[in-house]
Amino acid sequence: MFICEGAPAQPFSRLITAPISTLKNAKVWRMKVRNVDKNPAADYHRIVFLAGKKWIIRVFCERSDFGTTVSFTLTPKRKLDKSKFFLGRARMFLLNQEDKEWNYQMDSSFSVNYGSSDFSRFYEDFYEDLTKENGFLNDSGALEVEIQVFIDRILDVNLKFSHFNFHDSFNDDQFFQFYSYKTSEHDLYSKSQMLHFHSPVISELIKGGFRKLPIVKESQFELIHLMLQIVHGTFIRFKNEFQIRQLLPLAKRFKIYTVTRKCEFRLIQILRETESGERSRKIWECLWLARFYDLPHLSCATLKLITNLKEIKDLGNGMNLERMSGESMKAVASRIFSFA
Repeated sequence: MFICEGAPAQPFSRLITAPISTLKNAKVWRMKVRNVDKNPAADYHRIVFLAGKKWIIRVFCERSDFGTTVSFTLTPKRKLDKSKFFLGRARMFLLNQEDKEWNYQMDSSFSVNYGSSDFSRFYEDFYEDLTKENGFLNDSGALEVEIQVFIDRILDVNLKFSHFNFHDSFNDDQFFQFYSYKTSEHDLYSKSQMLHFHSPVISELIKGGFRKLPIVKESQFELIHLMLQIVHGTFIRFKNEFQIRQLLPLAKRFKIYTVTRKCEFRLIQILRETESGERSRKIWECLWLARFYDLPHLSCATLKLITNLKEIKDLGNGMNLERMSGESMKAVASRIFSFA
């Protein structure tokens, strides 16, 4: 089972009635629990798309001699990674058919994760029966509710950092969208102002009235998601060097300096960790990457690793001089003369 953990349950008698107000950036669903007036226990569920995954939202209504209990649960349709926690906020309204000012509202923060034993209920102990007379059931005997859920980040326990959620569009329409031709499950949304600040290319698109770009290849989805994480200041770890080499062209295309620098400093770490037997080949590769993607720190760190003429000779044997830039050749020549 999965768990939707929130604040301690509060009885309805303590809640303040309120008109409907939308939780910022939340997705909103209207739902009807049918036959509440006839059955002591009734429920309704639907499948929704939230934070890049399919979830089941279930609303449960149970009537007894002591009153009525209403609750709802949020369950991933498929099992989650055991290390992942989805963190967010939820809001639920019981809609009054007679007077909208008497809608019952409750907010709660929550986390959803793998392997827990039960759900906590957001609503407990409504010490009135839900009837048509008091406005909480419609003419057909159904209870109408509004559910609002927003997952703002995803925590990875093993890596001890959070991902921002870019899967859900923002209510204020101030977003930039990367969309997929094949499935909306791969759409990514980001605050326009954030991309306007980091990318002059996307900034010009926004100024021209364009607010979305296609993800041409599905393989680019993970890279664009990773790029947005870096832009929004999330601490990330690259899977491997190949992922960095894939991300560099994307950063160059959108001219995102922050992503380029993140890749550059990781390449420097990889270079320093390279064993001496592989260092000559790695130095040449890094010099080429530094030139092609304008990575001055990588270029400087690479040349500093050349400590003697033998390494220069080994480096020359592995170089493809036809692809080597004039600037790189000058830098290597300068390093050779420094040993004289």
